[in-house]
Amino acid sequence: MFLILLLVTGVRAQSAAKADELFQAQQYREALVQYESLAKSHPQNALYQYRLARCLQETGRKEEAISRFEAAGERYALRNFYLGKLYAETYRFEEAVNALEKYLTNIDETHERYEEVTRLVTYAKKGARYIRRVDDIRVTDSVTIKKDRFLEAYRLTGESGRLSMEKGSVAYTSAREDRKIIERNGMLLTCQRLLDEWSACDTLPEPVNGDYKACFPFMMADGVTLYFATDSEEGLGGYDIYQTRYNNQNDTWLTPENIGFPFNSPANDYMYAVDEQHGAGWFATDRRTTSDSVRVYKFVLNENKQVLRDTTDQYIRMAAQLLDFRREPTSIEKIGEQVVTGDDSEGHGAKTESESEGGEIELVINDSTVYTSADEFRSEHARQLAAEYIMTEMQIVEEEQSLQEQR
Repeated sequence: MFLILLLVTGVRAQSAAKADELFQAQQYREALVQYESLAKSHPQNALYQYRLARCLQETGRKEEAISRFEAAGERYALRNFYLGKLYAETYRFEEAVNALEKYLTNIDETHERYEEVTRLVTYAKKGARYIRRVDDIRVTDSVTIKKDRFLEAYRLTGESGRLSMEKGSVAYTSAREDRKIIERNGMLLTCQRLLDEWSACDTLPEPVNGDYKACFPFMMADGVTLYFATDSEEGLGGYDIYQTRYNNQNDTWLTPENIGFPFNSPANDYMYAVDEQHGAGWFATDRRTTSDSVRVYKFVLNENKQVLRDTTDQYIRMAAQLLDFRREPTSIEKIGEQVVTGDDSEGHGAKTESESEGGEIELVINDSTVYTSADEFRSEHARQLAAEYIMTEMQIVEEEQSLQEQR
């Protein structure tokens, strides 16, 4: 038994030494396997829990890393730094502030991480404010597209104006073609049409333009409400989408307001545009995309801001990151008396418009004639066409359900 004990102790020592060697060499994926085994054998060992958490963090398994950091306790000062970063990345902002401020008590202004930590605290405090009023939007579609072609995903009708590229920047032209807002050198300018040509452009005053780059303009049909993107330090990171309004009474613009989650994020978010006639909106983001692409989301335009409240904190955090959201049924899914929602992925109860309650077909021939059986068609050709029509409808529904599952 003594020899067995020595052997087991030796093996564990070798495992710990191997894990330490891999960890110090920043080979986190290989070290992860070692520390998973060590933490399982020694669940009370703070070092193993801490290093397992770091390996999980470095390999992108954020939620598991948070759990392990919490299990590691307060023994290692850096634990609160890494834990605070993970809390912020997963939109647990109040917990991020607490962890980061606790870490700040252990360092001073000369520390190499001091500036980074104070910046993270500022971001987490802003996030804590915005997470309380996440817009409840219903997404109808999203497309990943090359950055130089992203405007192709916007389907504005004439009443909403027009977006175009001019000299490498997005320009907005009003529906009446009498006003244009463009970006030049990081500033927004407005031009008026004079007969057959455009006037010289005037720079929009503060607070629209300021000590930051302003771009991607869109004016609502009211001619008063302006959306644009800026890289202001007041934002959540990268470009954020802001809204401002023109005050006719004193010829000024209101202070731009960050429109918050889920439209904005630590990534670049921009080009908010809406089609009020059809109740649709679009915005672009480069979160979770490659360097040369962008994702454009299409959503249902709410008449008034609807804040997510009657749900769990976890769902609100997911919705704020656009990792989960209320999906609006597509037109294909609305066929028949029942609607297939995102929760009905199997399509139970879905009917095409040619199916009746009794399971037989229901084809409207004209205002007074409805066929409920293929046998009612007089010719073989008509019966064949009816069968093909029904099969095609069924295939459309199935393909649409498959597409939604993949999305």
